Amino acid sequence: MSSEQEIISRQAEEIKALRNQVASLKNQLDWLRKKVFGSMSEKRLPEDLKDLEPTLFDDMMTEAEKELLAEDVKKLNEEQDKVVSVKGFERKVRKPIDTSNLEVREEDVYPEVENRDDYTELAPEITDTLVHVPEQIYIRRVVRHKLVLKSHLQIQNPDRKPF
Repeated sequence: MSSEQEIISRQAEEIKALRNQVASLKNQLDWLRKKVFGSMSEKRLPEDLKDLEPTLFDDMMTEAEKELLAEDVKKLNEEQDKVVSVKGFERKVRKPIDTSNLEVREEDVYPEVENRDDYTELAPEITDTLVHVPEQIYIRRVVRHKLVLKSHLQIQNPDRKPF
Protein backbone atom coordinates (compact mmCIF):
# COMPACT_ATOMS: atom_id res chain seq x y z
CA MET A 1 0.00 0.00 0.00
CA SER A 2 2.78 2.40 0.86
CA SER A 3 4.61 1.61 -2.36
CA GLU A 4 1.50 2.59 -4.32
CA GLN A 5 1.31 5.86 -2.43
CA GLU A 6 4.99 6.52 -3.12
CA ILE A 7 4.43 5.88 -6.83
CA ILE A 8 1.41 8.16 -6.84
CA SER A 9 3.27 10.93 -5.00
CA ARG A 10 6.28 10.64 -7.38
CA GLN A 11 3.97 10.75 -10.38
CA ALA A 12 2.15 13.79 -8.91
CA GLU A 13 5.49 15.56 -8.44
CA GLU A 14 6.52 14.62 -11.97
CA ILE A 15 3.21 15.91 -13.35
CA LYS A 16 3.67 19.17 -11.42
CA ALA A 17 7.21 19.56 -12.76
CA LEU A 18 6.05 18.86 -16.33
CA ARG A 19 3.21 21.38 -16.01
CA ASN A 20 5.69 24.01 -14.79
CA GLN A 21 7.97 23.23 -17.71
CA VAL A 22 5.06 23.48 -20.18
CA ALA A 23 4.02 26.84 -18.69
CA SER A 24 7.59 28.10 -18.94
CA LEU A 25 7.88 26.98 -22.56
CA LYS A 26 4.55 28.62 -23.42
CA ASN A 27 5.79 31.89 -21.87
CA GLN A 28 9.01 31.67 -23.87
CA LEU A 29 7.11 30.96 -27.08
CA ASP A 30 4.72 33.85 -26.43
CA TRP A 31 7.67 36.15 -25.79
CA LEU A 32 9.37 35.05 -29.01
CA ARG A 33 6.21 35.52 -31.06
CA LYS A 34 5.70 38.96 -29.55
CA LYS A 35 9.28 39.91 -30.41
CA VAL A 36 9.00 38.63 -33.97
CA PHE A 37 5.41 39.60 -34.81
CA GLY A 38 4.52 42.29 -32.27
CA SER A 39 4.18 45.95 -33.20
CA MET A 40 7.41 47.92 -33.36
CA SER A 41 7.93 51.65 -33.51
CA GLU A 42 10.69 51.30 -36.10
CA LYS A 43 8.30 49.63 -38.58
CA ARG A 44 10.99 47.13 -39.45
CA LEU A 45 12.49 44.02 -37.95
CA PRO A 46 15.67 44.48 -35.90
CA GLU A 47 18.83 43.10 -37.46
CA ASP A 48 19.30 40.36 -34.86
CA LEU A 49 15.86 38.88 -35.64
CA LYS A 50 16.31 39.00 -39.43
CA ASP A 51 18.80 36.17 -39.28
CA LEU A 52 16.76 34.19 -36.77
CA GLU A 53 17.05 30.49 -37.40
CA PRO A 54 14.48 27.97 -36.22
CA THR A 55 17.17 26.38 -34.01
CA LEU A 56 16.87 29.11 -31.36
CA PHE A 57 14.82 26.92 -29.02
CA ASP A 58 15.76 23.61 -30.61
CA ASP A 59 15.70 21.56 -27.45
CA MET A 60 12.33 22.93 -26.31
CA MET A 61 10.28 22.94 -29.54
CA THR A 62 8.58 20.16 -31.44
CA GLU A 63 9.22 19.65 -35.14
CA ALA A 64 5.84 21.19 -36.04
CA GLU A 65 6.64 24.31 -33.99
CA LYS A 66 10.06 24.56 -35.62
CA GLU A 67 8.53 24.39 -39.11
CA LEU A 68 5.89 26.96 -38.15
CA LEU A 69 8.55 29.32 -36.81
CA ALA A 70 10.70 28.89 -39.94
CA GLU A 71 7.69 29.72 -42.16
CA ASP A 72 6.80 32.74 -40.04
CA VAL A 73 10.35 34.09 -40.18
CA LYS A 74 10.46 33.58 -43.95
CA LYS A 75 7.14 35.46 -44.39
CA LEU A 76 8.37 38.24 -42.14
CA ASN A 77 11.58 38.65 -44.13
CA GLU A 78 9.58 38.77 -47.39
CA GLU A 79 7.28 41.44 -45.94
CA GLN A 80 10.29 43.42 -44.76
CA ASP A 81 11.51 43.71 -48.34
CA LYS A 82 8.16 45.26 -49.35
CA VAL A 83 8.26 48.08 -46.76
CA VAL A 84 8.15 51.56 -48.32
CA SER A 85 8.91 54.73 -46.37
CA VAL A 86 6.60 57.70 -46.94
CA LYS A 87 7.49 61.25 -45.97
CA GLY A 88 4.71 63.06 -44.11
CA PHE A 89 3.24 66.45 -44.95
CA GLU A 90 5.08 69.34 -43.30
CA ARG A 91 2.94 72.22 -42.11
CA LYS A 92 4.29 75.72 -42.34
CA VAL A 93 4.46 77.41 -38.96
CA ARG A 94 3.42 81.02 -38.69
CA LYS A 95 6.17 83.25 -37.36
CA PRO A 96 5.31 85.24 -34.23
CA ILE A 97 4.59 88.95 -34.67
CA ASP A 98 7.20 91.37 -33.31
CA THR A 99 5.22 93.49 -30.84
CA SER A 100 8.17 95.08 -29.09
CA ASN A 101 7.66 98.50 -30.70
CA LEU A 102 3.83 98.67 -30.42
CA GLU A 103 2.00 100.87 -27.96
CA VAL A 104 0.44 99.08 -24.96
CA ARG A 105 -2.83 100.45 -23.58
CA GLU A 106 -3.55 98.96 -20.19
CA GLU A 107 -7.03 98.61 -18.66
CA ASP A 108 -7.53 97.62 -15.03
CA VAL A 109 -10.65 95.68 -14.11
CA TYR A 110 -11.48 95.31 -10.42
CA PRO A 111 -14.25 93.17 -8.98
CA GLU A 112 -17.18 95.02 -7.47
CA VAL A 113 -17.01 94.72 -3.67
CA GLU A 114 -18.41 96.87 -0.87
CA ASN A 115 -15.44 97.17 1.49
CA ARG A 116 -12.15 96.68 -0.29
CA ASP A 117 -10.16 96.61 2.95
CA ASP A 118 -11.67 93.22 3.84
CA TYR A 119 -10.02 91.60 0.82
CA THR A 120 -6.51 90.57 -0.11
CA GLU A 121 -5.42 90.91 -3.72
CA LEU A 122 -3.94 87.89 -5.50
CA ALA A 123 -1.83 87.88 -8.66
CA PRO A 124 -3.82 89.50 -11.49
CA GLU A 125 -4.80 87.73 -14.69
CA ILE A 126 -3.37 89.53 -17.73
CA THR A 127 -4.73 89.20 -21.28
CA ASP A 128 -3.03 90.80 -24.30
CA THR A 129 -4.99 91.39 -27.50
CA LEU A 130 -3.70 92.84 -30.75
CA VAL A 131 -6.12 95.58 -31.86
CA HIS A 132 -6.26 97.06 -35.35
CA VAL A 133 -8.03 100.38 -35.78
CA PRO A 134 -7.65 102.08 -39.17
CA GLU A 135 -4.20 103.69 -39.35
CA GLN A 136 -3.06 102.38 -35.98
CA ILE A 137 -2.25 99.13 -34.28
CA TYR A 138 -1.77 98.74 -30.54
CA ILE A 139 -1.87 96.12 -27.81
CA ARG A 140 -4.83 96.19 -25.45
CA ARG A 141 -3.73 94.73 -22.13
CA VAL A 142 -6.57 93.88 -19.74
CA VAL A 143 -5.45 93.34 -16.15
CA ARG A 144 -8.13 91.56 -14.11
CA HIS A 145 -7.41 91.89 -10.43
CA LYS A 146 -8.51 89.05 -8.14
CA LEU A 147 -9.54 89.54 -4.55
CA VAL A 148 -9.88 87.05 -1.68
CA LEU A 149 -11.81 87.73 1.48
CA LYS A 150 -9.51 88.20 4.46
CA SER A 151 -9.98 86.00 7.48
CA HIS A 152 -11.28 87.46 10.73
CA LEU A 153 -7.78 87.17 12.18
CA GLN A 154 -6.38 89.38 9.42
CA ILE A 155 -9.12 91.96 9.89
CA GLN A 156 -8.43 92.13 13.64
CA ASN A 157 -4.64 92.14 13.17
CA PRO A 158 -3.76 93.92 9.87
CA ASP A 159 -0.02 93.32 10.29
CA ARG A 160 -0.53 89.55 10.07
CA LYS A 161 0.67 87.91 6.82
CA PRO A 162 -2.20 86.56 4.66
CA PHE A 163 -0.64 83.13 3.92
